[in-house]
Amino acid sequence: MTATPSAPDHSLPLETPLSPRKRDTLQFLLDTDGPVTIRAVTDHVAATEHETAPTSLSADQRQPVYVALYQSLLPELDDADIVEYNKARGTVRLTADRAAVESVLEFTESEPEPTSAGRTSRQGLQLRPRKRR
Repeated sequence: MTATPSAPDHSLPLETPLSPRKRDTLQFLLDTDGPVTIRAVTDHVAATEHETAPTSLSADQRQPVYVALYQSLLPELDDADIVEYNKARGTVRLTADRAAVESVLEFTESEPEPTSAGRTSRQGLQLRPRKRR
């Protein structure tokens, strides 16, 4: 019998559920040191989504990911002080505590995708309604 993971004790101010793109972005930033270009993040996330190598991506596969990162995802993470996003330079770097980010990623990866029966907490963790007895 395996234990169900409990919610991590973290202070990351995540206001929305961790979408696959947000999880992939944070994982990429954890795996790299220092600032990276938005293009590098875009290539990683798009390649993950399309299950291909970054060099095999088409412009049509990159563009929606780039737009989402540029317009909403990276500014949201920057506003939450999880990353430092320099729009003018086109760079981003992780600024939050690495252990806290790893804990959140580990916990959210163990959770199922949200369903119509579930709701989401303010910290981005999936909550399921209690079963009635």
